[in-house]
Parts: sequence; C-alpha cells; structure tokens
Amino acid sequence: MSSGAAISPAASRSRRFGRGALGWVVAAIATIAAIVAIGMLATRTRPTAAPRALSRFSISSPEGVTLTPDGVGARISPDGRNLAFSASSADGTLSFWVRPLDSLVARPLPGTEDGAIPFWSPDGRYLAYFGNNKLMKAPIAGGAPETVCPSGDGRGGTWSSSGVIVMAPQAAGPLFRVRDSGGEAVPVTVLDESRQETGHRWPFFLPDGKHFLFVTLPARQGSFDVFVGSIDSKERKFLFPASSAPVYTEPGYLVYARENTLVAQPFDTAALATTGDPISLGEAPAPSGWTGAPVVSTSQDGVMARWGMGLPNTTLKWYDRAGKDIGEIPVPAGRFEQVRLSPNGKRLAAVRRSAASASDVWLFDLERPVPSRFTFGPFNNYYLAWSPDGSRIAFASDRNGPEDIYVKSVNGAAEEAAVLKGGALFKEPTSWSADGKTIVFEQPDPKTGWDLFLVSADGTAPPQPFLHAAGLERQGVVSPDGRWIAYGSNEAGRIELFVQSFPVPGAKYQVSSAGASNGSTAWVKNGKELMFMAADGFTVMSAEVTTGASFHAGEPRELFKLRADFVAADFAPDGERILVVAPVGRVQIPSVTVELNWPSLLKSRAQNQN
Repeated sequence: MSSGAAISPAASRSRRFGRGALGWVVAAIATIAAIVAIGMLATRTRPTAAPRALSRFSISSPEGVTLTPDGVGARISPDGRNLAFSASSADGTLSFWVRPLDSLVARPLPGTEDGAIPFWSPDGRYLAYFGNNKLMKAPIAGGAPETVCPSGDGRGGTWSSSGVIVMAPQAAGPLFRVRDSGGEAVPVTVLDESRQETGHRWPFFLPDGKHFLFVTLPARQGSFDVFVGSIDSKERKFLFPASSAPVYTEPGYLVYARENTLVAQPFDTAALATTGDPISLGEAPAPSGWTGAPVVSTSQDGVMARWGMGLPNTTLKWYDRAGKDIGEIPVPAGRFEQVRLSPNGKRLAAVRRSAASASDVWLFDLERPVPSRFTFGPFNNYYLAWSPDGSRIAFASDRNGPEDIYVKSVNGAAEEAAVLKGGALFKEPTSWSADGKTIVFEQPDPKTGWDLFLVSADGTAPPQPFLHAAGLERQGVVSPDGRWIAYGSNEAGRIELFVQSFPVPGAKYQVSSAGASNGSTAWVKNGKELMFMAADGFTVMSAEVTTGASFHAGEPRELFKLRADFVAADFAPDGERILVVAPVGRVQIPSVTVELNWPSLLKSRAQNQN
C-alpha cells in the first residue's frame, strides 16, 4: 500500500529546479540578444520622430544558479534599467539577483537568502521582499538588507514615492500600510464579510501615490475581483474581474491576464475608471503558483518582463530507480499537473488543467488506460488523496470560492460529499489515516504559517489541529501501519523531512540531512522505505525505515535526477518505479523574456480587434 504524496503546483512555491543540459545554448543566445538589447537601450533616451520598434530578448540563469520557475520572482525596475529575479543554488537556497539591461552580467544581492515576492522602490535604489517572517529592503548598490516591519509569508507589496508601502503580509487578511523607514503596520483595507472575502492581495500603486489596485480572494467563477483602494480611506471601487492581478503602466494602461490572454486596458487615473476595451497582447504567460499574482512586470518607460515558459501539454512516463525511461501511459493531449497512484498501484488519479483557473480530476485504469472524468468544473478540483482501501478520493475544490474538501467514491457508489467547508481559504488534503476514518490536510494560519490538521472522513466532526507551530508543516503523509506521519518542516531553518508519531504527535525524528522539498514524499514497500525529493526539487532520494512501536531511518541516498522542468510525480507502491509528468518534447529551460517598447503594439492590435 502506498501513501505517496503527489508533487503539485502548490509545492512549486518552495520547489527548487536545476539547470537543464541545454543551458549553455540558451545562455549563448541570451548573450547575443543582450548585445542587441544594449543598443536598443541606448536609443531609448534619444529623441526620435519615428515610433520605436518592439524588441525582445531572453535572460537565462547565471552560472551556478537556476531561475526560480515562477514569474512572480522577476520584477523590472520602474525606470526599466534593472531586472531583479529569484534564483536557487545547487542546495536549493533562494536569493535575489539583479541584471542591468545594459550589461551581460547579473550579480547577487547579499543577504537576501530565502526571500520571496520582490517589489521595487520608486527610485529603483531598493528591492523590497518578504523573508524570515519580515518585510525587508535591500540596497541595490550593496550593503546589508534592512528590516521594515514584521510580516508573514507575504502576498505582494507596492512602494509609493511618498515613502509608503502597502502590502499583503499574509496569505489571508486585509492589506496593511507602513512607512518605508519602518514602524507599525496598520490595516488599510477591510474584508467585506457580505462578499465572504478571505484576503486582499497584490497591491499596486497608481501614479498619485495614494490610490492602489488590488485583488480580492476567493476567486469568483474563476476570476479575481479587481478594486482600487486608497491609503486615506477604507472606501474602494470595483473595476472588473480578471484572471490575475493587474499592474499599471504608462501611457495609461492596466496589464493583466484575461483567461489565457494577456491584455492592456486603457485606464484613466483621474477618474479611476477604464476608458476602452482590453487590447490583446497575445497568449498570457503561465500563471504563478501564488494565487492571483500578476503575470508580468512593467516599467514606466515601455519595458515588460514576463516568465518565459508557457503551459505546454504534458506526458506521463515511468522511470525505474536508476532513472531509466521504461514506458509511457497513453493519455489524451492536455496539461496534466498532479498525479496520484492508488494504494495498490492499479489506478491513477490525475488533475488535468482546462484553463488558467479551471482543472478537473480524471481516472485511469492502468491495466487498460482509458480515462474517465471524475469531477466536473468550471472551477478547480485538485489536491488528491486516495483512501487506504482505494475506494474513495479526497480532493479540494474552489467551486464556492475558498477551497473546500470533498470525498467521492471512485466507483460511483455515492455522490461526492463535502467534509469540510468554509474557514481558511486554502485547505488541501494530503493523506488518510490507515483506518480510513480521518483525512490529513494542510492550511495556512496568519500567525504560524502552514499547519497540519485532521478532519473526519465523513464530515461529522470539526477539524482539529495536529501540528500547529511557528513556521511551516506541510504535506503530511501517514505510514501504512497508521502509527507515523512524514511531513516537511522548516523548523531547522530550511525544509527538512521529519517523521512524527500519529495520530497523537509526540516522538519526532529528522529523516533528511541536506534539505528536502515539499509535496514529494511517499511510504513505499509497505512502509519499509521513504522516498522524497532533495532540496533542489528534482533529485529523487531514498531512506530505508523501520516502523511499528518505534521508528528508525537509515542514511538517505540519492537515486537519480528528474528532468529539471518536470511538473509532477508520484511513487509506485512497490518503490520500483516513479511516474513523472513533464512537458512534451525537449527540456524547457527557465528564462525571463524582456520586451522593449512593447506599447508600440497597442495601436495596431487595437485596430485589428475593431
């Protein structure tokens, strides 16, 4: 019996990717493109009567590190001269780098390790970010980062020319304002209970430095409601629904995702209103793993940065313990993003994405892999956990806004039933108890971060906290004998794999010794082995274990490395195979696409739409 945890998009928030074998090719191309870009940049300050032409080039990973595979980690400075991006080292440590667009060399920002969600000061001298439960700012010219105020694992910030920062300090809750010199952060928005709002995110200041854009959670019918707020008042104005948070850019446009299309919409900053139809800028970049995040970054003089990887169709391939390709599961063309093998290894549940904000669960009989649809949107049904007897699947669904947990029979013996509704915005099932009576799930707490909870599988009892401490505890997976639970925690300063007694927490053991990744753990060989991913996010690790009244783990050892752009994976119950979801074709290497003079497209695109 397997209690393997799938590697999902949620795990990508902390997953580390390695460099692909084709990195040197991309780097060479990027270097040539950058030389061309330098010439383009030099002309941006020269007066000219002719419209400036659009120019594109890519920036790939600096030597020794890998770009974080999420567009929210890359931000162009307001003056369009510097690109800040997040990258991970070989041991999985994140830090920020800055690449001047008129240079071929990026340099790291010292002291920014494990930071996330960057945003610029209006003068481009500082990069603000969230890290170690604080809002920080790092001087671009060099020097130690400074603490602005306490925070959680924030969800976006924006910095005005008057020295005010508006931020979302947590996954849930209102926006706060604080002086850039530091001090107490105070609420600047109020959650609307009549709209069942759970969070405000991704603020972005308008030119007056008083009004700001933001989006509300939960999503409604697959879109986030966009509002304009003010630092002087709790009043706000609704603008429109969107598939991502918008950013404002000159000459007067809001840029955001509308389903799978990137659009620029004319916006009057005086009237705080749109003034025309959205203009298509082509296919939208891949959505961020951070819910509702903007999909592009823009300067105020015509530079746009976007994540360079899209959402290609995927394949499902088997690999043995040595990393050898040993077969493929035939599936319909599409984007599969999560996979979970049944406890006996004979069936597969897979999440297939149909739109940026819609996905469904499909079932496969692996002896006769003809798919059958298990859930029906249009919303997200995802985060899967099989019952120990393989008769039921627990999954999360955002059909009502917040993620709720449902249970459904795989044989259609009963209608799906909600076992947990309301409460926290994110509630993601990860495992079941061995007797099939309890579901383990994770959810964020504004004070402690991600925690592990338990809820009855029939929904008759309220949820109870299992591990509820400062830091994160995620992806809890119960052992086949029901006495132990493996999970990821950063209590040691970085994510490591731990095992603790279950269902009552007590005796605790650290399994990994050099870091681990969330969302990638399985008990295999009837609980005699733990398989997991190393800190880099794509190295498969194994540790022999002994369970029962006591627990013992052997030294973890490396098995093989997955392709760097894999999307999801799960381990077969016998531990002899791993099922990997990866893009069709060759390895995709993370990069950031930079567009110079992108507003030159607007007139012709608008005419083509009319």
